[in-house]
Amino acid sequence: MTFATVPRAGHAVAGWEEIATAVGPERAAAMRASVVPADPIAGSATAVRERIARGEDVSDLVPEPVARFLEERGLYRPKGD
Repeated sequence: MTFATVPRAGHAVAGWEEIATAVGPERAAAMRASVVPADPIAGSATAVRERIARGEDVSDLVPEPVARFLEERGLYRPKGD
């Protein structure tokens, strides 16, 4: 599984030394490699999941290609939708 990490507006990024202490240096290095250099985004993954589950638009929380990806794959929709 691959993860990408994007800074979130209003939230500080923990220091890599602190992360390495918590999860180990190898895992911290892999996490650091997954950080996408980008402007901080306003939304949170929880808000995205909750909105999609309610059938609401998420275009103000994620870039258009991400919204399209989530929609095309039916991610975060209630079972049976």
